[in-house]
Amino acid sequence: MNYEDKSDFEINKVVYVLEFGEWPKCDGNFIYHPTIIGEYNPCNNPRDAWSVMNNARIEIRRNACQAQISSYFNPEVVINCRNDEREILRATMICFLMMKDKQC
Repeated sequence: MNYEDKSDFEINKVVYVLEFGEWPKCDGNFIYHPTIIGEYNPCNNPRDAWSVMNNARIEIRRNACQAQISSYFNPEVVINCRNDEREILRATMICFLMMKDKQC
């Protein structure tokens, strides 16, 4: 699947289902979880992205202009993106989803 064409909200919903095993409660473009304060938004919030990255052992290698995202569990899934915090978090979630696709 081409996740590059998906919105952050669409990616966040799929990540939520894979992480928590249930469909998220949504209000407009916001996703809520009963034990998380505020919105669940791993594409833009490091607090939410960290557990996904840690569990999937996603690694970020950065230089001045670019970042490379990969996973210890599935080294053939590699994503290159700009060295920008928002781009990196979104790329890590796409890497996670691509890993899950390869597991099926």
